Amino acid sequence: MSKINETCYAVCVNYGASLEEMIMLGEYDACDGSIRNGIFRIKKPSSRADVEITLLHFGFEISCGKEAVNRICLEGYRPATLHELLALGAEYQDLQCEFSIAALGSISEDAFDNCCNVVAYLAGENSRRRVSLARFDFPFSEETRFAVVRNGDSVTSE
Repeated sequence: MSKINETCYAVCVNYGASLEEMIMLGEYDACDGSIRNGIFRIKKPSSRADVEITLLHFGFEISCGKEAVNRICLEGYRPATLHELLALGAEYQDLQCEFSIAALGSISEDAFDNCCNVVAYLAGENSRRRVSLARFDFPFSEETRFAVVRNGDSVTSE
């Protein structure tokens, strides 16, 4: 089994901001329209918090979101929320051009014509950055990093 790589990033998360505000703050070149159309039900505490987001890299393909969440929890973390992911992308804008970053702490109710649940991820190529959706029940490539927060830190999942 591969050794898990962990890299930490300090971010300030405004949990009270709307997703539209968070997307604008991040200056993304593209954003999946479904994110803006309210497929994520977000609990909105009105607080700001300094959060340490860790990127976990397992180094092998993860069969689905449920497997990733189980592995994340075994490491003593919880999956990052959509607000935390967008804050990470806003503060570290070049990061997502190196690898995709998934946040499994905010799962949509139903997307793609009610056929599945999805999660958001950051990706990029060259200097174009985007916020996209991935099916929760599909595999995540060995290159994917998972944004996580140490258990007990800041908000619980959205």
